[in-house]
Amino acid sequence: MANLTVDVPRNVSGKLAAELPRLIRDAIRKQVFVTEGDVKLNIRKYDYIDTGATLNSVRGEMTGAQEGMVSVGTEYAVYGNYGTRYQAARPFLTEAEIKAREEFGPRVRAEIEGAF
Repeated sequence: MANLTVDVPRNVSGKLAAELPRLIRDAIRKQVFVTEGDVKLNIRKYDYIDTGATLNSVRGEMTGAQEGMVSVGTEYAVYGNYGTRYQAARPFLTEAEIKAREEFGPRVRAEIEGAF
């Protein structure tokens, strides 16, 4: 969960307050789909493609009005991401998660500040 602080000018606060839920939802949606793309890029970067099943199983979706999720649908993806004693980690999902956490606050802030 991200904590944000946004300075709102007094002359637009009423208008912005009405738009805030939509702005936040749009920012979350953008972040979900950017992160989905990042996971797919990382799968290619780490050459974690054999049949393409993991790459094709990556899904980004809104799970609520202000919630989103990116998932990987193959049961063995966790072993690729974190590694095993026989295989080095290829953190395609972890790297995308870290990047999303770093980008999320500024993305929401930009959406809100761009509204006025």
